[in-house]
Amino acid sequence: MSLDHVMNLANLPDAPPEVDVLIVGLGPVGATAANLLGRYGVRVLAVYAATEVFSAPRAIALDNEALRILQLPGPSESDFEKVAIPCVCMKSPLVGEFGQVNTFGSIDGHPKLVTFYQPELERCLRRRLDRL
Repeated sequence: MSLDHVMNLANLPDAPPEVDVLIVGLGPVGATAANLLGRYGVRVLAVYAATEVFSAPRAIALDNEALRILQLPGPSESDFEKVAIPCVCMKSPLVGEFGQVNTFGSIDGHPKLVTFYQPELERCLRRRLDRL
């Protein structure tokens, strides 16, 4: 990559003079990473094309590990709504149902699988970033 493609932070409005980590994108993964790093005092600059959260969900489910990771930056259980999924069925248009996974219960204090509304989670993570 040529230096023509490297952005100078001085050209970004309101950018800090120095950062430790640059995060491109502020969906659930970028916002979680920014929150986690900021929590430990890492200077983070997160850039994204849109200033508003995209109103349609692109992700719909989280497992217990994802919920455990999301707990680290600080969202509480009530910050975004979740619905536990007790069972997942795999279906094919050719053969019908060919598998089923029991996702009832919890692991490490979190449901095994939940569905959620991604825009609500993104707003929650961005509010947490505002505090940092």
